[in-house]
Amino acid sequence: MDEKKFLKYAIIAAGVFLLYMYMKKRTKGGIFHTEPAKSELTELIEADQSGTIQGTATISGTQAANIANRIKGAWGVFNDDEEAIFSALQELRTLSDLLLVVEKYGYYQPNALLQSEDLATSLRTRLSKKELDKVNKILSDRKIDYAF
Repeated sequence: MDEKKFLKYAIIAAGVFLLYMYMKKRTKGGIFHTEPAKSELTELIEADQSGTIQGTATISGTQAANIANRIKGAWGVFNDDEEAIFSALQELRTLSDLLLVVEKYGYYQPNALLQSEDLATSLRTRLSKKELDKVNKILSDRKIDYAF
């Protein structure tokens, strides 16, 4: 390898390294490191040390996990299955049910480049205003005092 080629590659490598270090400092852990997006629902669940959320739900943890997995399965790369989301949410009867589903949903990260997000954040960022209004209507019809 001649000296000019070596110098060119060394400059490129140094630039890539500097860019990596800059991104690592900005993102506090690396280019692909992402802090989960937390909604007020997740913060409420994390603050519930007494376990009252699960204690007052009308659905079991298994049912909540099933609903959460159906919602996760409805997210598509180019198109989401909104009807599957609406159908899953129609099984909720109380705010505690919703909080249990949020807990079982955990954090969804579609790929390594995107930030992981909880259920509320997923719904708010992936659904249109009209679709989110339908979700809120489903909750309202069930007397669940929460709106996305």
